[in-house]
Amino acid sequence: MKTNALITLSLALCLSACDKAADRVPSLARTPTPVATPDAPPAPGVHAIPAWAAGLIGKSFAASYPGQPGDCLGNTDAIIARTRAGTEIVGWGWDSAAAAVVPQIVLVDAAGTMIGAGETGLPRDDVTRAMPQVTSKTPGWSAFTPKETGEIKAYGLIKNGKGICVLGGIRL
Repeated sequence: MKTNALITLSLALCLSACDKAADRVPSLARTPTPVATPDAPPAPGVHAIPAWAAGLIGKSFAASYPGQPGDCLGNTDAIIARTRAGTEIVGWGWDSAAAAVVPQIVLVDAAGTMIGAGETGLPRDDVTRAMPQVTSKTPGWSAFTPKETGEIKAYGLIKNGKGICVLGGIRL
C-alpha cells in the first residue's frame, strides 16, 4: 500500500514538473539595488566611469562626435543598480559595418552632455539567439553615470573612437 502511494506521489510530482517550454534566462530588468545608507559603497556591479572616458564627462557630445551615426544594432535594456553613487545601465551593441561588438559606450543627457560611460564584454545569449548576424557571445554592455534622474541616450563608440552609433535610451 505504501509503495503504491509513493509511486503515485512520484508520478504526480514528475508530471507537475512538465510544463510549456519557457525562457529560463533571468531578466536583466531586475529591481535596482538600493543603497542602505548615504555612505554605503556602491552595490556589487556598480562601478566608476572607465578611465578612458574621464576626459569626456561634462563635454558636449555633438562637439566631440560630429557627423552622422554609423550602422549598429543594439539597445539600452535596463537599470540594474541605483545607489547614491549613481546608476548602472545595461544593454547590448553590435557594429554592423565592422561585424564586431561595439567596444565602448557613452551616456548622454537631454542637454547633449556626456554624463557616463561603460564597456562591452558581457555575455548575452539572448541576443545571439535572436540576431544571427551578431556572432560574438559578448555584445552586452554595462555603463555607469553618477546621475540619478533624467533621460539618457546611449551611444556606441566605433571606428576606434572616431565614430558613433545609437544604442537607444532610458529614463532614470
